[in-house]
Amino acid sequence: MRILFVTLPQNQHSVRHINTLSSQGWDIHVFPAYDVDVSPYFRNITAYHITDARPPDLHPSVRIVPYYRTHAHTDDGHPTQSIKSRIRLSVRNGIATFRQRFNRRYRRNPKVRQIVAATKRLLGIRGANPVAVSSSVNANPQISVNRADWLARVIHDIEPDLIHAQTIFTSGYLMVEARRIFLEKYPDKPFPKWIVGNWGLDIHFFQHAPSQIGRIKEVLETADYYTCECERDVRLARDLGFKGVTLPVMPIGGGFDIERLKRMRQRGPISRRRLIMIKGYQNLVGRSLTAFRALELCADVLKGYRIAVYLLPNEYYPLMEVISHKTGVPIDIIPESPHDTILKLHGQARISIGLSVSDAISTSMLEAIIMGSFPIQSYTACADEWIVDGQTGLLVDPEDPNSVAQALRTALLDDKLVDEAAEINLQTAERRLDRRQLDQQLIEMYRSLVSDSKPVTLYSH
Repeated sequence: MRILFVTLPQNQHSVRHINTLSSQGWDIHVFPAYDVDVSPYFRNITAYHITDARPPDLHPSVRIVPYYRTHAHTDDGHPTQSIKSRIRLSVRNGIATFRQRFNRRYRRNPKVRQIVAATKRLLGIRGANPVAVSSSVNANPQISVNRADWLARVIHDIEPDLIHAQTIFTSGYLMVEARRIFLEKYPDKPFPKWIVGNWGLDIHFFQHAPSQIGRIKEVLETADYYTCECERDVRLARDLGFKGVTLPVMPIGGGFDIERLKRMRQRGPISRRRLIMIKGYQNLVGRSLTAFRALELCADVLKGYRIAVYLLPNEYYPLMEVISHKTGVPIDIIPESPHDTILKLHGQARISIGLSVSDAISTSMLEAIIMGSFPIQSYTACADEWIVDGQTGLLVDPEDPNSVAQALRTALLDDKLVDEAAEINLQTAERRLDRRQLDQQLIEMYRSLVSDSKPVTLYSH
C-alpha cells in the first residue's frame, strides 16, 4: 500500500498521524508543501526535499529523495542536468546544510532570534506573507523550483494508491495545481484518489477572505474525500461545494495514552491547584492579550496563584513583567519544551485558557481536559463539541476581556464547578481520545479507502 502525503513536514500532528501508518509497514511518502527540513521524529518514510542535504538528526529509517533526482531525466529518459549543473547544485547543497544546522542549533536561542530579527529590519527584509501561497514557494532562493510541477512528477513516478493533502490552505492549493499539470502532461494516466484535510482555520477563518474563497472552493470541488476534526467544518465544506465522501471526524493530533497521563496529574482535588495556564499565541488568530487583560481585571481574586504562559512570542516577554507587577501574581514564561512538560503543567493547573478568533479542535484544550484543568476556551473554536458551557468548561469571546474575566472569576471561586468538570471531562477523554482506539480507526480508514471498500464509519450525506 503506497500513500503520498502532501503536508507540513515539521508539524507534530503530521508526524504523529503519518507515523501511525508507517508503523504498519506501508510505503509512505511525504512531500513538503514548502521547503523545510523533515522532522527528526518521522520513522520509516520516504521524504522529498529540495536538496540532498540530510539533517544529521534524521532517523536512519527515513529516505531522502532530492529534487534533482526526481527531475534527473526527462519523460523520454534523457538527462536534464549537465556536469556543471550538478556541481553547482552540490555547492548549493553545502550552503543549505550549513543554514539548516545553524537554524537547528542557534535559532531557538531567544538572543540569536532577536539579533536575526534586528538584522532583517536593518536590511529591510520582511517576513513571508502567510496569505501569499504559491506553487513555486521555495525557501531556498538558490534553486528555482515549481513545486506543483515537481509534485506532479512525483505522483507520476511513484503511482500512489492514495494521496492525502493534509491542509487546504497550503497542501490543497498545491494539489489542485499539481493535478492540473499531471492531467496535461499525462492525459492517458488516471489521477489517483485524493483526500483533503481541513486543519484549524482553513475554512472557518479564510472563507471570509475574498482572495481565498475561490481557491478553497476549487480544492473542495476537486478532492474525492474530505477529513476534518469537528462537525462544524463538515457543514462548512458542504456549504462551499464539497460533494465527495466525508471521512470520520477525529482530532488531527490523534489520541493520547490516557492511563499514562492520568499518572502525571497532580494528586488531590482540582480545586486545590494554584496554577493557571495560558496559551500565549498572539498572531493572526491567537488572542492571548485578551487573557492578559482579564488577569488584570481579576487581580483581587488571584492571590496565592501563579501563571504559566507557553508559546509566547518574544516581543511580549516585557509585558509579562508589567502584568505581574500590576497584579502581584508571579508569571512564569515557559520556553519551548518537550510535550510532556506542557502536559504536566496542565496536570498542575486549576484553569487552562486558550483564545483565538478561529480554530477547530484546540489540542491544548484536549490536553487540559485530560489533565484535569478546567478549560476556558473561545467560542470560535469547536470546543462546544467537547465541553458543556457552564458545566465542564466556559466558552468566551476571544476579543472581550470582560467576558474572559467573568469566566476566570467563576472558575477561581467555584470549587465544586472545577472538581465536577474534571470528573466528567476525564470520562469524555477516555471515551473519545484513547490512542489505541483512534489509531486503529485511522488505520482501518486508509485500508478501506485503498481497497475501494466502503469505510464502515463514513458519514452518510
